[in-house]
Amino acid sequence: MKNNVKKKKSFLLIMMIAVVSLVVYFAFFNTNWLAKPAFMLDDTFHSIQVGNDQEISPFSRGFIVTGKSPAYYDWSGIQMNPPYRQDDIREGNVVDNIIQATDNFILTDDSRIFKTSEIPFTLVYSNSEAKIKNIREFGEYLLVDVLNAENIAEFYLLKADSDFLLSFDGTASTVMLDADCHLGSKSLSLLSVGIDTHIPVTRVFHYTKMQQPHGILTLEDVMMYKTHRLEDHIILVGNDTILCYNINGEKAWEIDKPGNASYDAIKTDSQLLMYFPEKEIGGNTGTNAVVINRSGGYKLLSLPKYVGNLKAFKSIYIGIEYNDTIIRIDRNGKILSRYRLPEGIKEYFPSNSKENSYFVLTEDNLLKLYTTDLRKDDDD
Repeated sequence: MKNNVKKKKSFLLIMMIAVVSLVVYFAFFNTNWLAKPAFMLDDTFHSIQVGNDQEISPFSRGFIVTGKSPAYYDWSGIQMNPPYRQDDIREGNVVDNIIQATDNFILTDDSRIFKTSEIPFTLVYSNSEAKIKNIREFGEYLLVDVLNAENIAEFYLLKADSDFLLSFDGTASTVMLDADCHLGSKSLSLLSVGIDTHIPVTRVFHYTKMQQPHGILTLEDVMMYKTHRLEDHIILVGNDTILCYNINGEKAWEIDKPGNASYDAIKTDSQLLMYFPEKEIGGNTGTNAVVINRSGGYKLLSLPKYVGNLKAFKSIYIGIEYNDTIIRIDRNGKILSRYRLPEGIKEYFPSNSKENSYFVLTEDNLLKLYTTDLRKDDDD
């Protein structure tokens, strides 16, 4: 009898240890187990098929499938007629290939730029002889990258209500690398490398009112490849360092980072977040992100590792974790929630009208709407 009691106690002890071990494993090592159940598929949205060589972008009335043979859909996923002026259509100015879409503009392969904030789309620039590589939207202005005869990008400014490209004064003997703008003050900084010296020289050209020269920062024997503009400061990113200067050329601070570590930059009205999903920054601090305020001050943060496609949405950050989970993080790096989907995620767009609802481009190139609340049927 005593032996049976001992065996039962031993069995219960082993079971308790096993249960505790499983709880510890899932709580601390398999964090995806903490994700909430999968979103529900909202079948009121008509799934949109995207080609392998195409991309999809939201615009004011729905979605644009870019690439060759572009297509246009409303917020419910129903395809619409090409939203161009009838005069353009009658004259044969059909858009056959969209190579880029921003929030309010599209760029075609024949160097035409259309404004998409209203229907019909408005043609704002056209030059079939120009080779426009890229456009960047800065409020009412576009920064246009045009390839010259040597196939090197030159930066020009285009105002949305103008059809004339404006050049930047004082940028001779340089090759442009990057640019960024602070929309509130309409302050612009162009990052370049000098080609008229025997040593590497980084030059940053500052402009007020988008085009009025303000000053130049010159750094000898230093190579930087990215810039981010705040109101009175610029952030420069090199292979192994992050530098902050004010627009008068005074160095504010410097942070070490691993060589060639990739990062996501998320800018809001009040701050800039630089997130390094795979590496630590700032030395052995356990931090992988830096948030920089509008005055140039910074704070190191610890965010969850390996989060992809991080975006700012309202007052939080949203990203993709484990390829199938949408993670929500507050501005201090605290995890608010995880929602796991039943399929892999290539891209996502938070819905502006339905809380906790996301348009998701799945791994089979279908755009679907997932939600936690199917009772809402508001239009986006």
